[in-house]
Amino acid sequence: MFEFSKPRHVFSGVWFFVSLFLCVLPVFADNTATKTPVRALSFQIAVECNCASCVFDVQRDLKKFAGVQSAKFNGKTHRIEIGFNEGTHTVSELTHAVVKSELGKGAALCWSVPAGSKAETLVKALLNVPGVQSARLDKSGLILLTFKNAPAVKLQQLDEATKGASDEK
Repeated sequence: MFEFSKPRHVFSGVWFFVSLFLCVLPVFADNTATKTPVRALSFQIAVECNCASCVFDVQRDLKKFAGVQSAKFNGKTHRIEIGFNEGTHTVSELTHAVVKSELGKGAALCWSVPAGSKAETLVKALLNVPGVQSARLDKSGLILLTFKNAPAVKLQQLDEATKGASDEK
């Protein structure tokens, strides 16, 4: 009987270390390759409202949208600043969520023109991205983008169109 208990004891000790290793392994796993970076996006809105209730409701609703890390409304500039991670939803889906929000009527994504690029060339390049409905230059020098319901537009597509237009000069 003594001989049977000794191997069983050694066997349970091995299971202890294996289970400990399996529990600790996910802590040390490098999952940075699967994470997408948070991008700061700005949306121009047409509605003029500065009441705290509207601002709070819009910020709260947008923060519930998957991928939104932060949302802040600036009443002076009529912009909603959003920290967005495009892991679950695309930028076009986020834009539609902003438009559906209480203050988002007529909202458009603000896209900046890189230094040294021609705004007109960039507008044409962005209009060629499938799913982009309109791209127009506003008085502050930003390009305001709106999107069709389908196909979905990703930030990578907008970045590639911007890079292509910048390389064209």
